[in-house]
Amino acid sequence: MIDTVLFDLDDTLVSEYAFVRSGYRHVAALLAQRLGLAADEIFAELTALLRESPDRVFNRLLRAHGAADDAAAVLPLVHAYRTHRPALSLYPDVLPALHRLRAAGLGLGIITDGPADMQQNKLDAVGADRLFDHILLTDRLGPGCSKPHPAAFERMREAFGTAFDRMVYVGDNPRKDFYIAKLLPIRTVRVLRRPAVYADAAYLEGVREQAAIASLTELWDTVAAMDAGAQPDKQGGKR
Repeated sequence: MIDTVLFDLDDTLVSEYAFVRSGYRHVAALLAQRLGLAADEIFAELTALLRESPDRVFNRLLRAHGAADDAAAVLPLVHAYRTHRPALSLYPDVLPALHRLRAAGLGLGIITDGPADMQQNKLDAVGADRLFDHILLTDRLGPGCSKPHPAAFERMREAFGTAFDRMVYVGDNPRKDFYIAKLLPIRTVRVLRRPAVYADAAYLEGVREQAAIASLTELWDTVAAMDAGAQPDKQGGKR
């Protein structure tokens, strides 16, 4: 019987693009005096550069304005971006889904990759500690422990006192969120967010989710179908 549902964070519970926009506004305010431009103008340039390519956005901005773009100039901006207090909220479908799962007696957790300070600020911004029983930031486990490494899932199994085949992991990223099912008997569900950073990414070794849903409002029915032994199709329904 499924008793634990674990979630990814970025583009599953919160929008990664919303975090990026928040970070860019923070960095733009820091750069305004240095570049002699309005913060809104710098923010617009940053978002335009991101649309062109996510590679070295801060370097490209500084270079475009004839400013130094070496490590001494860029690393403080990266640090400011990662550690700022973001203006962030949960997707509208998150709380109804959590309340339904909680009402059914299921344990709730988060496993998220990324720099620990950055991820913790996102979690704090949405009050995640009040909503979830256990939250694990893989960065705090040490190098090489980000998804799909099983270390975080092993820690969660111990924290919840459950078994792998009683756990479901809900994510969005084909590159790493669903491969765990090849390593451990954990069920996986993909939430199809648009826009999302990895919406069109390839699946790691072709390992796909066991069910896909358009909204977390469909999650309870999908988990119940898995628990009943039905085989969910790729839209989250029974077959």
